[in-house]
Amino acid sequence: MKTSNVNVWFTCEIATDHKWLMPLQEAFKQISSPDDRLSCPCCAGLKVCASNCLENVRPDLAGMWSFEKNVEAGLKDGPGGVLAKSDGMFWVENGEGRVWEVKVRKAVGTPGLPIPPPLPVPPPAPKPEVEEKKITEVPAPTPAPISAPAPAPLHSPTSPEEDKKWKQKFTKTINALKFASGFKAIMGLGFGKKKKKPTEIKFESGDEGEEKGRA
Repeated sequence: MKTSNVNVWFTCEIATDHKWLMPLQEAFKQISSPDDRLSCPCCAGLKVCASNCLENVRPDLAGMWSFEKNVEAGLKDGPGGVLAKSDGMFWVENGEGRVWEVKVRKAVGTPGLPIPPPLPVPPPAPKPEVEEKKITEVPAPTPAPISAPAPAPLHSPTSPEEDKKWKQKFTKTINALKFASGFKAIMGLGFGKKKKKPTEIKFESGDEGEEKGRA
């Protein structure tokens, strides 16, 4: 009988909800004397039961259980089938439609509810393409040539009487210029200037006497 492989249900002596199924042969290996006790897998954290499951240890955290995502991950037993000290992951969701994954042990040991991670920053919107306007260089205008003004005529008579007066005035001016140039020429020859007296030069000799002469 000690070597039987028949599975037998056992109940923990500490917590009556700790129940597990075990081969009889394995049970006799753990008990070698009447004082020995079976090792409870629930107390050791190896088996899920009512007192160590996520649903009873952290009911607030179990309320964030995302059934859709956890079923896809293979957690079909709900929060009552997850060990509170497990190192596995499970999905939670909040009332704002955010769904994310957390670690069981860390979420159970942290006070309060888990906070969703920050949303990824969306990439900047592409700038609209603007056609580059081609700048056409306009040549500078060629300046027009500046023509010199025509010389004003010396006289532009408006009537025969004015023409006659102008000719008389012009003739007087010419005559005056001729007289002035002739007078200047005459003055240049020395006419009208006073003559200077000749300078007297005296020669003296001791033996012969005085000799006077004029230059």
